[in-house]
Amino acid sequence: MEEKIKNIVEKYLNEDQVLIDVMESFESGFVRVVIDSEATVTLGDTAILTKKLIKSDEFNNRYPNGCRIEITTPGVDAPLKKAYQFKKNINKNVKIRYRNEGQIDSIKCKILSADDDSVLVNCDNNDIPIFYDQIEHAKILLSFK
Repeated sequence: MEEKIKNIVEKYLNEDQVLIDVMESFESGFVRVVIDSEATVTLGDTAILTKKLIKSDEFNNRYPNGCRIEITTPGVDAPLKKAYQFKKNINKNVKIRYRNEGQIDSIKCKILSADDDSVLVNCDNNDIPIFYDQIEHAKILLSFK
């Protein structure tokens, strides 16, 4: 069921926006869409997407009695999954769990750089390149200094 709504939403995303997740409760008429982008997603961006969806024939056919829609971005506690997420968090501290020579390592480190294939982090003054396909889980460490 959610595949249909994903296809509808993807048609209306800007070129630089990425669909992260869609949650649909067909019974209650509620749709929650999570989008992201290399650039900052603004409140205006979410409002524009909401208007496009509400005015679309596909959306109105799916919800002839209307629905509640929420467009949001990943929260600060959301895991990093895509290359662009690592790129936009350069110089931030992260905790990464990754496969390293047959075992799982977990490190707290700082993102130094990122490209389409890997991320370079610094941990205890050691630069460590990690390919994205090695990463099991990565999350920004919040600092309240």
